[in-house]
Amino acid sequence: MFKNFITPLLFGALGLFSAASANAQSVCDTFYSSGYTLTQGKLATTMPSLSRPAKGVRVKEPSFGTCLVRATDYKAEGVTKFSRNYYSRRQAFNVNNTYYITFSTDGWHLYDAASLKHLRKLSPLVANPSTPVQYNVGGDSEVVWHPTDPNFIYYLSAKGGKKLMKLDVRTNSYQVVSDFTSSLPTWASTATRAWTRWEGAPSKDARYWGLQLENSSGQRLGYFVWDLQLNKLVGSMKSSVQADHTSMSPSGRWIVLADTASGTGTWAYSPDFKTKKKLFATSGHSDLAIGANGHDYYVGIDYASSKGDVFMADLDACPAVSATVTSAPYCPRTVLFQLYNNGSSSPMHISGKAYGRPGWVLVSTYATRNSRDGSVPWYANKVFAMEMTANPRIYPIAYNRRTTSGTGDSYWSETHASTNSDMTRVIFNSNWGSSSYEDVDSYIVRLPKAALPGGTTTTTARVTGGNLTPQTGSASGMVLTSASMPVVQTASSTVIDTAPSTATTTPATWTSPGMRFVRNAVSAVQQASGTKVGISAAIWSLPSVAWLRSVFTEEEALDENKPE
Repeated sequence: MFKNFITPLLFGALGLFSAASANAQSVCDTFYSSGYTLTQGKLATTMPSLSRPAKGVRVKEPSFGTCLVRATDYKAEGVTKFSRNYYSRRQAFNVNNTYYITFSTDGWHLYDAASLKHLRKLSPLVANPSTPVQYNVGGDSEVVWHPTDPNFIYYLSAKGGKKLMKLDVRTNSYQVVSDFTSSLPTWASTATRAWTRWEGAPSKDARYWGLQLENSSGQRLGYFVWDLQLNKLVGSMKSSVQADHTSMSPSGRWIVLADTASGTGTWAYSPDFKTKKKLFATSGHSDLAIGANGHDYYVGIDYASSKGDVFMADLDACPAVSATVTSAPYCPRTVLFQLYNNGSSSPMHISGKAYGRPGWVLVSTYATRNSRDGSVPWYANKVFAMEMTANPRIYPIAYNRRTTSGTGDSYWSETHASTNSDMTRVIFNSNWGSSSYEDVDSYIVRLPKAALPGGTTTTTARVTGGNLTPQTGSASGMVLTSASMPVVQTASSTVIDTAPSTATTTPATWTSPGMRFVRNAVSAVQQASGTKVGISAAIWSLPSVAWLRSVFTEEEALDENKPE
Protein backbone atom coordinates (compact mmCIF):
# COMPACT_ATOMS: atom_id res chain seq x y z
CA MET A 1 0.00 0.00 0.00
CA PHE A 2 2.78 2.43 0.90
CA LYS A 3 4.58 1.66 -2.32
CA ASN A 4 1.42 2.28 -4.34
CA PHE A 5 1.01 5.64 -2.64
CA ILE A 6 4.57 6.90 -2.80
CA THR A 7 5.36 5.98 -6.43
CA PRO A 8 3.30 8.75 -8.10
CA LEU A 9 4.69 11.27 -5.61
CA LEU A 10 8.27 10.38 -6.48
CA PHE A 11 7.63 10.55 -10.21
CA GLY A 12 5.80 13.83 -9.77
CA ALA A 13 8.81 15.26 -7.95
CA LEU A 14 11.01 14.15 -10.83
CA GLY A 15 8.83 16.04 -13.27
CA LEU A 16 7.52 12.91 -14.99
CA PHE A 17 3.91 13.93 -14.36
CA SER A 18 2.65 17.19 -15.78
CA ALA A 19 1.35 20.08 -13.73
CA ALA A 20 -2.05 19.41 -15.26
CA SER A 21 -1.89 15.91 -13.82
CA ALA A 22 -1.24 17.24 -10.33
CA ASN A 23 -4.06 19.76 -10.60
CA ALA A 24 -6.58 17.48 -12.26
CA GLN A 25 -6.96 14.65 -9.78
CA SER A 26 -9.46 14.42 -11.54
CA VAL A 27 -11.85 16.69 -13.44
CA CYS A 28 -14.73 15.08 -11.55
CA ASP A 29 -13.37 15.80 -8.06
CA THR A 30 -15.65 18.76 -7.39
CA PHE A 31 -18.58 17.48 -9.44
CA TYR A 32 -20.67 15.61 -6.91
CA SER A 33 -22.41 17.03 -3.88
CA SER A 34 -21.78 15.47 -0.49
CA GLY A 35 -23.74 12.25 0.01
CA TYR A 36 -24.46 11.72 -3.68
CA THR A 37 -25.91 8.34 -4.63
CA LEU A 38 -26.98 6.95 -7.98
CA THR A 39 -30.68 6.81 -8.76
CA GLN A 40 -31.97 3.28 -8.46
CA GLY A 41 -34.45 1.74 -10.85
CA LYS A 42 -35.17 0.31 -14.28
CA LEU A 43 -35.48 3.75 -15.78
CA ALA A 44 -36.98 3.74 -19.28
CA THR A 45 -36.04 7.30 -20.11
CA THR A 46 -35.61 8.69 -23.62
CA MET A 47 -31.98 9.33 -24.43
CA PRO A 48 -31.59 13.10 -24.93
CA SER A 49 -29.25 14.46 -27.57
CA LEU A 50 -25.77 15.42 -26.42
CA SER A 51 -22.93 16.64 -28.60
CA ARG A 52 -19.70 14.68 -28.53
CA PRO A 53 -17.63 16.43 -25.86
CA ALA A 54 -14.04 17.52 -26.29
CA LYS A 55 -11.47 15.40 -24.51
CA GLY A 56 -11.04 16.26 -20.84
CA VAL A 57 -14.20 18.35 -20.54
CA ARG A 58 -16.55 16.97 -17.93
CA VAL A 59 -20.21 16.64 -18.84
CA LYS A 60 -23.19 15.99 -16.62
CA GLU A 61 -24.85 12.90 -18.03
CA PRO A 62 -28.30 14.39 -18.79
CA SER A 63 -30.37 11.38 -17.76
CA PHE A 64 -28.49 10.02 -14.75
CA GLY A 65 -26.51 12.96 -13.37
CA THR A 66 -23.10 11.28 -13.45
CA CYS A 67 -19.74 12.88 -14.25
CA LEU A 68 -18.85 11.84 -17.79
CA VAL A 69 -15.50 12.66 -19.41
CA ARG A 70 -14.13 11.87 -22.82
CA ALA A 71 -10.86 10.10 -22.02
CA THR A 72 -9.21 9.83 -25.44
CA ASP A 73 -8.93 11.73 -28.72
CA TYR A 74 -7.19 9.22 -30.95
CA LYS A 75 -6.93 11.55 -33.94
CA ALA A 76 -5.15 14.30 -31.99
CA GLU A 77 -3.01 11.75 -30.11
CA GLY A 78 -1.72 10.04 -33.24
CA VAL A 79 -3.28 6.70 -32.36
CA THR A 80 -4.18 4.57 -35.36
CA LYS A 81 -7.86 4.20 -36.24
CA PHE A 82 -9.43 4.37 -32.73
CA SER A 83 -8.64 4.28 -28.99
CA ARG A 84 -11.11 2.04 -27.20
CA ASN A 85 -11.58 -0.03 -24.10
CA TYR A 86 -10.38 -3.50 -25.06
CA TYR A 87 -13.12 -5.67 -23.59
CA SER A 88 -15.52 -6.00 -20.67
CA ARG A 89 -13.61 -8.96 -19.19
CA ARG A 90 -10.46 -6.84 -18.72
CA GLN A 91 -9.76 -3.94 -16.39
CA ALA A 92 -8.55 -0.77 -18.10
CA PHE A 93 -7.44 0.85 -14.82
CA ASN A 94 -4.42 -0.20 -12.80
CA VAL A 95 -4.62 -1.14 -9.13
CA ASN A 96 -4.47 2.44 -7.75
CA ASN A 97 -6.28 4.14 -10.64
CA THR A 98 -3.30 6.23 -11.74
CA TYR A 99 -3.18 4.81 -15.28
CA TYR A 100 -5.59 3.38 -17.80
CA ILE A 101 -4.92 1.58 -21.05
CA THR A 102 -6.73 1.50 -24.38
CA PHE A 103 -6.47 -0.65 -27.46
CA SER A 104 -6.10 0.19 -31.15
CA THR A 105 -5.10 -1.61 -34.32
CA ASP A 106 -1.49 -0.56 -33.67
CA GLY A 107 -1.40 -2.00 -30.15
CA TRP A 108 -1.88 -0.78 -26.58
CA HIS A 109 -1.69 2.79 -25.26
CA LEU A 110 -1.08 4.18 -21.78
CA TYR A 111 -2.82 7.24 -20.31
CA ASP A 112 -2.42 9.26 -17.12
CA ALA A 113 -5.73 8.76 -15.30
CA ALA A 114 -5.63 12.20 -13.66
CA SER A 115 -4.65 14.45 -16.57
CA LEU A 116 -5.99 12.04 -19.24
CA LYS A 117 -2.75 12.64 -21.13
CA HIS A 118 -1.67 10.05 -23.66
CA LEU A 119 1.72 8.92 -22.35
CA ARG A 120 3.04 6.28 -24.71
CA LYS A 121 2.44 3.19 -26.75
CA LEU A 122 3.24 0.09 -24.71
CA SER A 123 5.90 -2.20 -26.17
CA PRO A 124 9.56 -3.03 -25.56
CA LEU A 125 10.06 -2.28 -29.25
CA VAL A 126 9.30 1.38 -28.53
CA ALA A 127 12.21 1.56 -26.09
CA ASN A 128 14.48 -0.70 -28.12
CA PRO A 129 13.51 -1.45 -31.75
CA SER A 130 15.95 -4.38 -31.84
CA THR A 131 13.93 -6.28 -29.21
CA PRO A 132 12.88 -9.70 -30.59
CA VAL A 133 9.33 -9.49 -31.93
CA GLN A 134 8.13 -12.29 -29.63
CA TYR A 135 8.43 -9.84 -26.73
CA ASN A 136 6.34 -7.17 -28.42
CA VAL A 137 3.04 -6.19 -26.77
CA GLY A 138 0.80 -6.99 -29.72
CA GLY A 139 -2.93 -6.86 -30.21
CA ASP A 140 -3.17 -10.51 -29.19
CA SER A 141 -0.90 -10.24 -26.14
CA GLU A 142 -3.84 -10.27 -23.71
CA VAL A 143 -2.66 -7.44 -21.48
CA VAL A 144 -3.58 -7.68 -17.77
CA TRP A 145 -2.66 -5.21 -15.02
CA HIS A 146 -0.50 -6.44 -12.16
CA PRO A 147 -2.81 -6.94 -9.14
CA THR A 148 -0.64 -5.04 -6.62
CA ASP A 149 2.01 -3.03 -8.47
CA PRO A 150 0.50 -0.10 -10.43
CA ASN A 151 3.47 0.17 -12.79
CA PHE A 152 3.39 -3.27 -14.40
CA ILE A 153 1.29 -5.24 -16.83
CA TYR A 154 1.44 -8.93 -17.65
CA TYR A 155 1.23 -10.03 -21.26
CA LEU A 156 1.65 -13.14 -23.40
CA SER A 157 3.84 -13.62 -26.44
CA ALA A 158 2.55 -11.81 -29.51
CA LYS A 159 1.59 -13.93 -32.52
CA GLY A 160 2.36 -17.14 -30.72
CA GLY A 161 4.75 -18.30 -28.04
CA LYS A 162 4.71 -19.99 -24.66
CA LYS A 163 6.00 -17.26 -22.37
CA LEU A 164 4.45 -14.85 -19.90
CA MET A 165 6.10 -11.44 -19.61
CA LYS A 166 5.91 -8.42 -17.33
CA LEU A 167 6.30 -4.87 -18.68
CA ASP A 168 7.16 -1.71 -16.76
CA VAL A 169 4.75 0.80 -18.30
CA ARG A 170 6.99 3.73 -17.28
CA THR A 171 10.01 2.56 -19.26
CA ASN A 172 8.71 -0.13 -21.64
CA SER A 173 11.29 -2.53 -20.21
CA TYR A 174 10.24 -6.17 -19.93
CA GLN A 175 11.17 -9.42 -18.27
CA VAL A 176 10.07 -13.02 -18.80
CA VAL A 177 8.32 -14.26 -15.65
CA SER A 178 7.34 -17.73 -16.89
CA ASP A 179 8.37 -19.99 -19.75
CA PHE A 180 5.84 -22.82 -19.97
CA THR A 181 7.75 -24.87 -22.56
CA SER A 182 9.68 -27.37 -20.44
CA SER A 183 6.77 -27.96 -18.03
CA LEU A 184 4.12 -28.91 -20.59
CA PRO A 185 3.05 -32.55 -21.00
CA THR A 186 4.31 -34.65 -23.92
CA TRP A 187 1.04 -34.34 -25.85
CA ALA A 188 1.78 -30.62 -26.12
CA SER A 189 5.19 -31.09 -27.75
CA THR A 190 3.97 -29.48 -30.98
CA ALA A 191 2.38 -26.49 -29.22
CA THR A 192 3.50 -23.11 -30.50
CA ARG A 193 1.06 -20.90 -28.65
CA ALA A 194 -0.43 -20.55 -25.16
CA TRP A 195 -3.21 -18.01 -24.61
CA THR A 196 -6.82 -17.51 -23.51
CA ARG A 197 -7.85 -16.72 -27.09
CA TRP A 198 -8.36 -12.97 -26.86
CA GLU A 199 -10.84 -12.56 -24.02
CA GLY A 200 -9.93 -14.48 -20.87
CA ALA A 201 -8.36 -13.40 -17.61
CA PRO A 202 -6.26 -14.90 -14.80
CA SER A 203 -7.48 -15.17 -11.22
CA LYS A 204 -8.02 -11.96 -9.28
CA ASP A 205 -4.52 -12.12 -7.77
CA ALA A 206 -2.97 -13.15 -11.13
CA ARG A 207 -1.59 -16.28 -9.48
CA TYR A 208 -3.51 -18.78 -11.60
CA TRP A 209 -3.60 -18.65 -15.41
CA GLY A 210 -5.87 -20.92 -17.45
CA LEU A 211 -4.60 -21.17 -21.02
CA GLN A 212 -5.24 -23.16 -24.17
CA LEU A 213 -2.53 -24.63 -26.37
CA GLU A 214 -2.42 -24.53 -30.17
CA ASN A 215 -0.01 -25.78 -32.80
CA SER A 216 1.26 -23.73 -35.74
CA SER A 217 -1.86 -24.57 -37.77
CA GLY A 218 -4.20 -23.19 -35.10
CA GLN A 219 -5.36 -26.66 -34.02
CA ARG A 220 -6.36 -26.96 -30.38
CA LEU A 221 -4.19 -29.41 -28.45
CA GLY A 222 -5.47 -28.94 -24.91
CA TYR A 223 -5.57 -26.78 -21.82
CA PHE A 224 -3.53 -26.17 -18.71
CA VAL A 225 -3.50 -24.17 -15.46
CA TRP A 226 -0.32 -22.39 -14.38
CA ASP A 227 0.59 -21.26 -10.86
CA LEU A 228 2.60 -18.08 -11.31
CA GLN A 229 3.49 -17.85 -7.62
CA LEU A 230 5.14 -21.29 -7.61
CA ASN A 231 5.98 -21.08 -11.32
CA LYS A 232 4.69 -24.58 -11.99
CA LEU A 233 2.04 -26.52 -13.82
CA VAL A 234 -1.05 -27.30 -11.73
CA GLY A 235 -2.93 -29.50 -14.19
CA SER A 236 -3.54 -30.11 -17.87
CA MET A 237 -6.06 -31.73 -20.19
CA LYS A 238 -5.53 -32.99 -23.70
CA SER A 239 -8.49 -32.00 -25.87
CA SER A 240 -9.18 -30.99 -29.44
CA VAL A 241 -12.30 -29.04 -28.41
CA GLN A 242 -11.92 -25.42 -29.51
CA ALA A 243 -13.03 -23.08 -26.76
CA ASP A 244 -14.15 -19.59 -27.66
CA HIS A 245 -12.00 -18.48 -24.72
CA THR A 246 -10.66 -19.71 -21.40
CA SER A 247 -10.67 -17.87 -18.10
CA MET A 248 -9.83 -18.49 -14.47
CA SER A 249 -12.52 -17.70 -11.94
CA PRO A 250 -11.62 -14.76 -9.66
CA SER A 251 -10.61 -17.05 -6.78
CA GLY A 252 -8.60 -19.37 -9.03
CA ARG A 253 -10.74 -22.34 -7.97
CA TRP A 254 -12.00 -22.98 -11.51
CA ILE A 255 -10.86 -22.75 -15.10
CA VAL A 256 -13.81 -22.02 -17.40
CA LEU A 257 -13.81 -23.30 -20.98
CA ALA A 258 -16.40 -21.48 -23.07
CA ASP A 259 -17.07 -23.53 -26.20
CA THR A 260 -18.96 -22.51 -29.30
CA ALA A 261 -17.46 -24.42 -32.20
CA SER A 262 -18.06 -28.02 -31.12
CA GLY A 263 -21.33 -27.53 -29.24
CA THR A 264 -20.11 -29.00 -25.94
CA GLY A 265 -21.08 -25.88 -23.99
CA THR A 266 -19.38 -23.92 -21.22
CA TRP A 267 -17.81 -25.92 -18.38
CA ALA A 268 -15.94 -25.02 -15.21
CA TYR A 269 -13.08 -27.42 -14.44
CA SER A 270 -11.10 -27.81 -11.25
CA PRO A 271 -7.48 -26.67 -11.81
CA ASP A 272 -6.30 -30.31 -11.81
CA PHE A 273 -8.96 -31.16 -14.47
CA LYS A 274 -10.38 -33.99 -12.36
CA THR A 275 -13.91 -32.60 -11.96
CA LYS A 276 -16.13 -30.22 -13.89
CA LYS A 277 -19.48 -28.42 -13.80
CA LYS A 278 -21.75 -27.54 -16.72
CA LEU A 279 -22.63 -23.85 -16.83
CA PHE A 280 -24.29 -23.18 -20.16
CA ALA A 281 -25.30 -24.84 -23.43
CA THR A 282 -23.13 -22.58 -25.54
CA SER A 283 -20.81 -19.60 -25.11
CA GLY A 284 -21.90 -15.99 -25.09
CA HIS A 285 -21.24 -12.58 -23.69
CA SER A 286 -20.58 -13.27 -20.04
CA ASP A 287 -18.06 -12.84 -17.26
CA LEU A 288 -16.96 -14.39 -14.00
CA ALA A 289 -17.60 -12.37 -10.86
CA ILE A 290 -17.35 -12.55 -7.07
CA GLY A 291 -20.60 -12.82 -5.17
CA ALA A 292 -21.17 -11.09 -1.85
CA ASN A 293 -20.75 -14.52 -0.25
CA GLY A 294 -17.24 -14.85 -1.70
CA HIS A 295 -18.20 -17.52 -4.21
CA ASP A 296 -17.30 -17.44 -7.91
CA TYR A 297 -20.23 -16.77 -10.24
CA TYR A 298 -20.86 -17.06 -13.96
CA VAL A 299 -23.07 -14.21 -15.22
CA GLY A 300 -24.40 -14.49 -18.76
CA ILE A 301 -27.30 -14.23 -21.21
CA ASP A 302 -29.41 -17.09 -22.53
CA TYR A 303 -30.88 -15.89 -25.82
CA ALA A 304 -32.38 -19.34 -26.47
CA SER A 305 -34.54 -19.21 -23.33
CA SER A 306 -38.18 -18.25 -23.71
CA LYS A 307 -37.75 -14.86 -22.05
CA GLY A 308 -34.12 -14.05 -22.83
CA ASP A 309 -32.82 -14.70 -19.33
CA VAL A 310 -29.89 -12.75 -17.95
CA PHE A 311 -28.75 -15.10 -15.22
CA MET A 312 -26.04 -16.09 -12.78
CA ALA A 313 -24.79 -19.47 -11.59
CA ASP A 314 -22.80 -20.17 -8.43
CA LEU A 315 -19.72 -22.15 -9.50
CA ASP A 316 -18.81 -23.15 -5.96
CA ALA A 317 -22.26 -24.40 -4.93
CA CYS A 318 -22.91 -26.30 -8.16
CA PRO A 319 -22.54 -30.12 -8.03
CA ALA A 320 -19.45 -31.46 -9.79
CA VAL A 321 -19.04 -34.53 -11.99
CA SER A 322 -15.98 -36.41 -13.17
CA ALA A 323 -14.10 -34.63 -15.95
CA THR A 324 -14.32 -37.79 -18.08
CA VAL A 325 -18.13 -37.76 -18.46
CA THR A 326 -19.68 -36.19 -21.55
CA SER A 327 -22.90 -34.80 -20.05
CA ALA A 328 -24.15 -33.40 -16.77
CA PRO A 329 -27.01 -31.33 -15.37
CA TYR A 330 -26.66 -27.58 -15.75
CA CYS A 331 -25.64 -25.62 -12.70
CA PRO A 332 -28.66 -24.07 -10.97
CA ARG A 333 -29.16 -20.51 -12.09
CA THR A 334 -30.79 -17.40 -10.69
CA VAL A 335 -32.57 -15.18 -13.21
CA LEU A 336 -31.56 -11.53 -12.79
CA PHE A 337 -33.83 -10.01 -15.44
CA GLN A 338 -35.31 -10.90 -18.81
CA LEU A 339 -34.72 -9.24 -22.18
CA TYR A 340 -37.74 -10.32 -24.17
CA ASN A 341 -40.88 -8.24 -23.71
CA ASN A 342 -43.18 -7.97 -26.70
CA GLY A 343 -40.27 -8.26 -29.13
CA SER A 344 -37.64 -6.26 -27.26
CA SER A 345 -34.10 -7.54 -26.90
CA SER A 346 -30.49 -6.44 -26.93
CA PRO A 347 -26.92 -7.66 -27.23
CA MET A 348 -24.91 -6.85 -24.13
CA HIS A 349 -21.58 -7.32 -22.40
CA ILE A 350 -20.93 -7.98 -18.72
CA SER A 351 -17.96 -6.98 -16.59
CA GLY A 352 -17.41 -8.87 -13.36
CA LYS A 353 -14.16 -7.10 -12.58
CA ALA A 354 -15.45 -5.12 -9.58
CA TYR A 355 -13.48 -7.41 -7.29
CA GLY A 356 -13.48 -4.79 -4.54
CA ARG A 357 -17.27 -4.62 -4.58
CA PRO A 358 -18.45 -8.24 -4.39
CA GLY A 359 -22.04 -8.86 -5.41
CA TRP A 360 -22.08 -6.37 -8.32
CA VAL A 361 -21.47 -6.50 -12.06
CA LEU A 362 -21.41 -3.84 -14.77
CA VAL A 363 -23.66 -4.31 -17.81
CA SER A 364 -23.48 -2.50 -21.16
CA THR A 365 -26.13 -2.83 -23.87
CA TYR A 366 -26.16 -1.60 -27.45
CA ALA A 367 -28.19 -1.90 -30.69
CA THR A 368 -31.28 -2.49 -28.54
CA ARG A 369 -34.45 -3.61 -30.30
CA ASN A 370 -37.58 -1.83 -29.06
CA SER A 371 -40.85 -3.57 -28.25
CA ARG A 372 -43.33 -4.07 -31.05
CA ASP A 373 -45.42 -1.18 -29.78
CA GLY A 374 -42.41 1.12 -30.10
CA SER A 375 -41.73 1.41 -26.39
CA VAL A 376 -38.09 1.52 -25.31
CA PRO A 377 -37.03 -1.17 -22.81
CA TRP A 378 -35.49 0.09 -19.61
CA TYR A 379 -32.11 -1.51 -20.37
CA ALA A 380 -31.75 0.10 -23.80
CA ASN A 381 -28.31 1.31 -24.97
CA LYS A 382 -26.87 2.13 -21.58
CA VAL A 383 -24.28 1.20 -19.00
CA PHE A 384 -25.61 0.19 -15.59
CA ALA A 385 -24.55 -1.46 -12.35
CA MET A 386 -26.50 -4.57 -11.38
CA GLU A 387 -26.73 -6.34 -8.07
CA MET A 388 -26.16 -10.09 -8.14
CA THR A 389 -29.42 -11.33 -6.64
CA ALA A 390 -32.92 -12.22 -7.74
CA ASN A 391 -34.85 -9.00 -8.46
CA PRO A 392 -31.61 -7.00 -8.34
CA ARG A 393 -31.20 -3.32 -7.72
CA ILE A 394 -30.27 -1.54 -10.95
CA TYR A 395 -28.34 1.72 -11.11
CA PRO A 396 -28.10 3.39 -14.56
CA ILE A 397 -24.78 5.18 -15.13
CA ALA A 398 -24.69 6.49 -18.71
CA TYR A 399 -26.12 6.12 -22.19
CA ASN A 400 -23.59 4.81 -24.71
CA ARG A 401 -24.61 7.18 -27.56
CA ARG A 402 -23.41 4.68 -30.10
CA THR A 403 -24.40 5.29 -33.71
CA THR A 404 -26.05 2.14 -35.05
CA SER A 405 -25.45 2.72 -38.75
CA GLY A 406 -22.16 3.62 -40.36
CA THR A 407 -19.18 2.52 -42.39
CA GLY A 408 -16.41 0.14 -41.37
CA ASP A 409 -16.42 -2.80 -38.95
CA SER A 410 -19.29 -2.36 -36.50
CA TYR A 411 -17.54 -4.54 -33.92
CA TRP A 412 -15.21 -1.72 -32.87
CA SER A 413 -18.11 0.50 -31.80
CA GLU A 414 -19.86 -2.16 -29.72
CA THR A 415 -20.16 -0.99 -26.13
CA HIS A 416 -17.66 -2.97 -24.07
CA ALA A 417 -17.82 -1.24 -20.70
CA SER A 418 -15.58 -2.36 -17.86
CA THR A 419 -15.03 -1.24 -14.31
CA ASN A 420 -12.17 -0.75 -11.93
CA SER A 421 -12.08 -2.81 -8.75
CA ASP A 422 -14.44 -0.73 -6.60
CA MET A 423 -16.69 0.55 -9.42
CA THR A 424 -15.68 4.17 -8.89
CA ARG A 425 -14.43 4.36 -12.47
CA VAL A 426 -16.29 3.00 -15.45
CA ILE A 427 -14.87 3.11 -18.98
CA PHE A 428 -16.73 2.45 -22.22
CA ASN A 429 -16.17 3.06 -25.92
CA SER A 430 -18.44 4.81 -28.39
CA ASN A 431 -18.47 6.24 -31.90
CA TRP A 432 -20.78 8.94 -30.44
CA GLY A 433 -22.73 10.32 -33.39
CA SER A 434 -20.09 9.49 -36.00
CA SER A 435 -20.94 8.03 -39.40
CA SER A 436 -18.05 5.56 -38.98
CA TYR A 437 -18.10 2.50 -36.77
CA GLU A 438 -14.36 2.91 -36.37
CA ASP A 439 -14.36 6.56 -35.24
CA VAL A 440 -14.26 5.38 -31.63
CA ASP A 441 -12.91 6.92 -28.43
CA SER A 442 -13.10 5.95 -24.77
CA TYR A 443 -15.25 7.66 -22.13
CA ILE A 444 -14.94 7.52 -18.36
CA VAL A 445 -17.59 7.96 -15.68
CA ARG A 446 -16.29 8.78 -12.21
CA LEU A 447 -18.45 7.77 -9.25
CA PRO A 448 -18.09 8.51 -5.52
CA LYS A 449 -17.35 5.46 -3.39
CA ALA A 450 -20.73 5.78 -1.69
CA ALA A 451 -22.67 6.03 -4.97
CA LEU A 452 -23.54 2.32 -4.81
CA PRO A 453 -24.63 0.28 -1.79
CA GLY A 454 -23.05 -3.03 -0.82
CA GLY A 455 -24.30 -6.07 -2.72
CA THR A 456 -26.20 -9.10 -1.53
CA THR A 457 -26.18 -12.49 -3.22
CA THR A 458 -28.98 -15.00 -2.88
CA THR A 459 -27.51 -18.36 -1.89
CA THR A 460 -30.59 -20.46 -1.13
CA ALA A 461 -33.49 -19.74 -3.49
CA ARG A 462 -32.45 -20.66 -7.01
CA VAL A 463 -34.59 -20.09 -10.06
CA THR A 464 -33.67 -21.91 -13.26
CA GLY A 465 -34.54 -19.88 -16.32
CA GLY A 466 -35.49 -20.69 -19.88
CA ASN A 467 -36.19 -24.30 -20.76
CA LEU A 468 -34.02 -25.82 -18.06
CA THR A 469 -35.44 -28.00 -15.31
CA PRO A 470 -35.25 -26.37 -11.84
CA GLN A 471 -32.58 -27.93 -9.63
CA THR A 472 -31.39 -27.59 -6.08
CA GLY A 473 -27.71 -26.75 -5.68
CA SER A 474 -25.38 -28.33 -3.19
CA ALA A 475 -21.84 -27.82 -2.03
CA SER A 476 -20.70 -31.02 -3.74
CA GLY A 477 -17.38 -30.56 -5.44
CA MET A 478 -16.75 -27.19 -3.82
CA VAL A 479 -13.12 -26.34 -3.09
CA LEU A 480 -12.82 -23.48 -0.62
CA THR A 481 -10.20 -22.34 1.85
CA SER A 482 -10.46 -19.85 4.68
CA ALA A 483 -8.06 -17.60 2.83
CA SER A 484 -10.32 -17.73 -0.24
CA MET A 485 -7.46 -19.21 -2.23
CA PRO A 486 -7.44 -22.34 -4.39
CA VAL A 487 -6.00 -25.47 -2.89
CA VAL A 488 -2.74 -26.39 -4.63
CA GLN A 489 -3.93 -29.63 -6.15
CA THR A 490 -0.97 -32.02 -6.13
CA ALA A 491 2.79 -31.94 -6.05
CA SER A 492 2.79 -33.44 -9.52
CA SER A 493 0.54 -32.33 -12.37
CA THR A 494 -2.53 -34.31 -13.29
CA VAL A 495 -3.30 -35.02 -16.95
CA ILE A 496 -6.73 -36.11 -18.15
CA ASP A 497 -6.93 -37.24 -21.79
CA THR A 498 -10.42 -36.47 -23.12
CA ALA A 499 -9.58 -36.84 -26.81
CA PRO A 500 -10.05 -40.27 -28.42
CA SER A 501 -6.76 -41.75 -29.57
CA THR A 502 -8.05 -41.85 -33.12
CA ALA A 503 -9.25 -38.27 -33.15
CA THR A 504 -8.21 -36.01 -35.99
CA THR A 505 -8.48 -32.25 -36.14
CA THR A 506 -8.61 -29.73 -38.91
CA PRO A 507 -7.19 -26.22 -38.93
CA ALA A 508 -9.47 -23.55 -37.49
CA THR A 509 -11.28 -21.54 -40.15
CA TRP A 510 -13.22 -18.34 -39.94
CA THR A 511 -17.00 -18.58 -39.82
CA SER A 512 -19.33 -15.66 -40.33
CA PRO A 513 -21.07 -14.23 -37.23
CA GLY A 514 -24.48 -15.17 -38.69
CA MET A 515 -23.50 -18.80 -39.23
CA ARG A 516 -21.93 -18.97 -35.76
CA PHE A 517 -25.15 -17.73 -34.23
CA VAL A 518 -27.30 -20.16 -36.23
CA ARG A 519 -25.14 -23.05 -35.07
CA ASN A 520 -25.29 -21.84 -31.48
CA ALA A 521 -29.07 -21.44 -31.69
CA VAL A 522 -29.55 -24.97 -32.98
CA SER A 523 -27.22 -26.37 -30.30
CA ALA A 524 -28.90 -24.44 -27.49
CA VAL A 525 -32.45 -25.41 -28.54
CA GLN A 526 -31.44 -29.06 -28.95
CA GLN A 527 -29.79 -29.22 -25.54
CA ALA A 528 -32.62 -27.36 -23.80
CA SER A 529 -35.40 -29.48 -25.35
CA GLY A 530 -33.54 -32.78 -25.44
CA THR A 531 -34.60 -33.32 -29.06
CA LYS A 532 -33.06 -32.57 -32.42
CA VAL A 533 -34.43 -29.54 -34.24
CA GLY A 534 -33.76 -28.08 -37.63
CA ILE A 535 -32.28 -24.68 -38.37
CA SER A 536 -35.68 -23.14 -39.18
CA ALA A 537 -37.21 -24.31 -35.90
CA ALA A 538 -34.28 -22.94 -33.93
CA ILE A 539 -34.41 -19.58 -35.68
CA TRP A 540 -38.17 -19.23 -35.17
CA SER A 541 -37.58 -19.65 -31.46
CA LEU A 542 -35.50 -16.44 -31.50
CA PRO A 543 -36.96 -12.91 -31.32
CA SER A 544 -36.20 -11.73 -34.84
CA VAL A 545 -34.34 -13.06 -37.87
CA ALA A 546 -33.61 -9.59 -39.25
CA TRP A 547 -32.21 -8.53 -35.92
CA LEU A 548 -29.47 -11.16 -36.03
CA ARG A 549 -27.75 -9.62 -39.01
CA SER A 550 -27.48 -6.19 -37.43
CA VAL A 551 -26.40 -6.99 -33.89
CA PHE A 552 -24.67 -10.33 -33.55
CA THR A 553 -21.17 -9.31 -34.59
CA GLU A 554 -19.41 -11.68 -32.20
CA GLU A 555 -15.95 -11.31 -30.77
CA GLU A 556 -14.43 -13.39 -33.55
CA ALA A 557 -14.27 -10.14 -35.52
CA LEU A 558 -10.92 -10.04 -33.75
CA ASP A 559 -10.03 -13.58 -34.81
CA GLU A 560 -6.71 -13.88 -36.56
CA ASN A 561 -8.32 -16.26 -39.05
CA LYS A 562 -10.84 -13.67 -40.18
CA PRO A 563 -10.28 -12.49 -43.75
CA GLU A 564 -8.91 -8.97 -44.00
